[in-house]
Amino acid sequence: MKKEQLTLMFPEINESAITALPDDLVVCWYPSSGPGGGFEDINFRVNNRFSGFYVLRCWKDQPSKLNPNLFIFSDIDWFEIPFTFELIYSTDFNKDLNFEKEELISPEEIDWDQYYLQELLREGYEADYKNKKAEIDRKYFEQLGKIHLIRKEDIYVLLVCSENELVYQRFIQNKIKVPLLTLNRSDDYFIQNNGINLDLLGVQEFIANTDEARFLSICDEFQVGPEFLFSNGYGSYLVNLYSRVKRFLD
Repeated sequence: MKKEQLTLMFPEINESAITALPDDLVVCWYPSSGPGGGFEDINFRVNNRFSGFYVLRCWKDQPSKLNPNLFIFSDIDWFEIPFTFELIYSTDFNKDLNFEKEELISPEEIDWDQYYLQELLREGYEADYKNKKAEIDRKYFEQLGKIHLIRKEDIYVLLVCSENELVYQRFIQNKIKVPLLTLNRSDDYFIQNNGINLDLLGVQEFIANTDEARFLSICDEFQVGPEFLFSNGYGSYLVNLYSRVKRFLD
């Protein structure tokens, strides 16, 4: 993934923040990552507080064929930034957003919006296209909360305070491929009720516990690695690294 593609996903991120990123990004998405925080240094020593940042060490320790340099955490909860990380960018889209009452934009509505935009382009209405696109972008991003882009050495983490469904929709809508995925939250309704299309998302490898993995269509397309212990502060779980047998072409 080229770093410029991140502006398709989050167009409100300013140019200087995008410039700070590596040209080529290997993305790992971690839905329901938890609020984060609780780490003292780059070795990611955990104190007694829960933290999604443990996943950085997991991907470093596992025999992955890919080396992620951008982690995208999504959760409706607040995020705490470890003090050893550098804050690159931060913004508030809607400070008073109540996710329990906010109705998410449906995939059908996204499909219709994209169809309408393409029709405007096809008919040559470029001015109308630009105005309508800006209106649609505002509508999408009003559903997002805070976004932070942070860095520790050569690892970047994008913290997105948002429903997982919205982030997933944006990946699919913009045809953004996410080669790495982490699933480790017991009773995650997003996974159970909606599922994740691994092929459509372009997932090459993912870490998941058995509860989460059973909701995915894996079949014989993925090789399952040995179990290892994953701790996210809420508890410790046995998880596996799943690697696609036949890699997608970039």
